[in-house]
Amino acid sequence: MKASFPPRDYTALAAFSTAAGLIGLILPSGFPGGWIFGILYGVGNAYLVSRVLFRSESPVWRLVLGMAVLMALWSAVGGFAYQAYRINWAVLAVLIGGLPALLWWLGRRFPSGNRFPLMVGSEPPPVGPNPLSVSMGIVLAVSALTLTGIGFFILSQNAVAVPIRTPWDAVPADFFAVFFLAALAVSALSLSGVLGGFSAVPAVGLAALLSSVAVITYKIGFGFDPFIHQATERIIYATGNIDPKPFYYSGQYALVVILAKLTGIGLESVDRWLVPIGLAGLLPFAAWCLRRAFGWKWAIAATATVGVLLLPLSPFIASTPQGLANLLALLTVFSALPVSADRDALGPLGRFLPLLFASAAAVTHPLTGLPILVFAIAWRALLHKNGTERPRIAHWILAIAIAALGSAVLPTAFLANSAVSGTGADWNNRMLESASTIVAGLQSAMSETDRRFLPTLDVAYFWRDIRTPGLWFLGLAGLLFLYRKRPRLAMSYAVGLVALTGNWLAIKTSIRFGFLIDYERSSYADRLSDLALYFLVPAALYALAMILIRIRRGFPVMRLTAAVLLAALLTSSLYLAYPRRDRYETSRGWSTSQFDIDTVREIEADAEGQPYVVLANQAVSAAAIREVGFGRYYPLRDPERPGQETYFYPVPTGDPLYGLFLKMNDRLGDRAVANEAMEMAGVDLAYFVVNDYWWQAQRIVSNAKREADRNWDVDKGNFVFRYRRQEP
Repeated sequence: MKASFPPRDYTALAAFSTAAGLIGLILPSGFPGGWIFGILYGVGNAYLVSRVLFRSESPVWRLVLGMAVLMALWSAVGGFAYQAYRINWAVLAVLIGGLPALLWWLGRRFPSGNRFPLMVGSEPPPVGPNPLSVSMGIVLAVSALTLTGIGFFILSQNAVAVPIRTPWDAVPADFFAVFFLAALAVSALSLSGVLGGFSAVPAVGLAALLSSVAVITYKIGFGFDPFIHQATERIIYATGNIDPKPFYYSGQYALVVILAKLTGIGLESVDRWLVPIGLAGLLPFAAWCLRRAFGWKWAIAATATVGVLLLPLSPFIASTPQGLANLLALLTVFSALPVSADRDALGPLGRFLPLLFASAAAVTHPLTGLPILVFAIAWRALLHKNGTERPRIAHWILAIAIAALGSAVLPTAFLANSAVSGTGADWNNRMLESASTIVAGLQSAMSETDRRFLPTLDVAYFWRDIRTPGLWFLGLAGLLFLYRKRPRLAMSYAVGLVALTGNWLAIKTSIRFGFLIDYERSSYADRLSDLALYFLVPAALYALAMILIRIRRGFPVMRLTAAVLLAALLTSSLYLAYPRRDRYETSRGWSTSQFDIDTVREIEADAEGQPYVVLANQAVSAAAIREVGFGRYYPLRDPERPGQETYFYPVPTGDPLYGLFLKMNDRLGDRAVANEAMEMAGVDLAYFVVNDYWWQAQRIVSNAKREADRNWDVDKGNFVFRYRRQEP
């Protein structure tokens, strides 16, 4: 018998949370305590969502599950609203007031209430807890949480605003010892199973620590792309719109702006923490999905979920549309699990959960969103009331058709976007003429590191070399096991994997991105290689759980060995997730520093309102985007680029000004190159910035001083050269 809807307290909760959201919306940014109203709104609406989908869960799980669905809902609906109109106060007020009404209608129209029958024999009869084991579990949990707190303290004490190539230049080696011990405590606690699902709490803290290193260590910001997205979000926050309005990235822009307006927290802080915190929140969601799909005990589900942290985690250490879309992709593949156990477990609405997460991913970043949407469509098409029934030939034909059509979704999207925007992506048939192209592409996806006989680094890089093939092996093995229990679910993952592989081959071998600089032209295909693993994650964790169950039944020394090994791999994943500078690899990129911020400000003051261009590296350009925004573009005086404009600082995406910056370095600050830049942009003033960490900085500075009209140094870190345009 299905529960009636709405429950007694639904109306009161809806009114309270809506009022809190509207108050948070009208309060000015930075209002003391204003964030409380945003939190109340989020928690209240998370419970409203859970009343529709997860009625039978405990309050804690209602909050966790409802918050995940709510974030995806805001990303998808907010992204579409932004595309259709804009994100301003009126639109947000309508969305805030309309969501409870929509949930009320859905709850009445599609009666639900989760009811997940556990598999026969999956749960042993309850046994009274062993006081000694429980005490040891509590000690491990407290130790893990304490060590995690110490790790956050170490990071906060070593945050820097100077240029660095890797966070490990600033973070002391003690941090790795603390993280390893915390990981060891989490691993031992999970493998013991004495605290059940509570072992997920220290694991979430560990995941947050792993993903927050860059956010805390880099005071100014990490990478280049986040500065661009934050500048865009600031414009949308202030005006509700940006012109031109690309379809992609809307999911992140809408979500960040909505969260910032509701909570009053600074937009930059919301943006920087969004994906790293989201990765930590993924773990309990995944644990719930695994338990409900396979009837595992909480201890097994929570332990298996720690395996998510063994993935390549670089996309999750900074908030970018790609990282957020990847997070939504993982939510999609996990959300497909529970309903596969019982088609009606979450009611009619539950069958659309993967489509919701996939839609949010699609409007956030199509490179991830479109393939994951193919998976969600395949899952929905293959879903059957009896999830254990072996597929018929019709289902195989349907799966093959979806995989074939899905294999062309990304090349088609790139070519269509190129035709509309003129970005320069085109079909290159010559790349297919040689089979060696495909072989070279496959080889580039694999790596091999020479051993240097440094124990800790050897372990880390050995794990990097075997991680991808190891996860593929574990995932494919799990997929075979899963096929025996959930054939249509396994087919859905296989369809997504095959479609993604087809997209990867097409982009790697047949699509030429002429608008990108040389070293970035393979980046799209490289990102797909990581995405392929996401389709295998649930199957890999299924296989991992089978191994863990046998380990837990073994001798204590076996569990201890497994805990130490898992802690070592987690620590290696931490190290590999970030740029590195060691005896194996050296990152070439430098972070944006306070020197760069000061340089941008001093150039702006020196120009005294005159139009100008700057030849500088990515770090300085990121500082300019942060300080000045997108307010200055100049039409190119180039007959080969009719109608195109250039930003007044170099942007490393095929921008002609960036090419002149590289030429300026090669020519050691030659005035002729500066004149070429001014001629191209139609201005009479140019600046050239030399960072002191360049390997030939002193040589460039020495020659540029003779070429420039004026020069000065900024904080003894950057050298600035000013050029006035001279007619030839």
